[in-house]
Amino acid sequence: MRKALVFIGLLLLFLIWTFPHEQLVRRLILPRAAALGVGLTFDDVSFGFPFTYTLSGVEVTRGAYRVTLASTRLGFGLDGDVSLDINACGGELSGRLSREDSPQAGNALNLYVSFEGVNPGLCLDLGSLEVRGRFDGELQLAGLATSGPRGRALPAGSGALNLKSDSGKISGALPAAPARRGTTAQRPGFPLGEWTFSNLEAASTLQAGTVNISKLNMYVEGVEWRLTKGKLSPATSGETRLRCDLRARKVEDDARSKALLGLLPKAGEDRDGWRRYTLTGTLSAPKLVGLK
Repeated sequence: MRKALVFIGLLLLFLIWTFPHEQLVRRLILPRAAALGVGLTFDDVSFGFPFTYTLSGVEVTRGAYRVTLASTRLGFGLDGDVSLDINACGGELSGRLSREDSPQAGNALNLYVSFEGVNPGLCLDLGSLEVRGRFDGELQLAGLATSGPRGRALPAGSGALNLKSDSGKISGALPAAPARRGTTAQRPGFPLGEWTFSNLEAASTLQAGTVNISKLNMYVEGVEWRLTKGKLSPATSGETRLRCDLRARKVEDDARSKALLGLLPKAGEDRDGWRRYTLTGTLSAPKLVGLK
């Protein structure tokens, strides 16, 4: 009996060792990534118990943007959900990708990810825009449709993003504008220069392609900024429209804060030192207007 058990154990180990795990992983996750419009490549796959896979050298692309992940551990549940444990950008991310099947939602995916100590500058290629600093937060995306009932297309999904960062730096330019009709060349994005920030807190939601920003507080070069209301919505031209109400006040009396306020449009100042602004236009060509 003991010999039979040893034989069966060795046979199972042999089957696990020789099983084409990489092909299985590709069949399990690549279609899901493609359904979300995401490109995914990886260098190596290793198997672990119970039914987990660790991917190394992972690269995720969407359009012109790219993120590189040091290692990604996937755990496949019997219910079809996939747990995620990722080391990337100098920090850690964990979450879950689940499937939703219903007459209303059709065949859709839900994603939840929490992250800690993530520095986008170490792994995220945003073209002309660079963001550095360590961020904590969470991301939720629901109703990411792969196909609707009877193959009908579904509206854009919903989601939420919460961010915190003690300090960081942003530099470069905003994403380039889409090419005009009849042309192929993209228009350059709005130049930002280079600015340091601290005590950043942000919260936003996504619904039907529109991002509503409910909170954005931070300090930039000795100036405190608070967003009272913000919206980013898609335009028919393919660009992103902006509509934000902002407040700013000087909290440090130094040359840098005076220089920043000097670059801003003239605005009235209340007794607490707050100046009010509206930000309109598009993401590639924003327009800041001071209010009296």
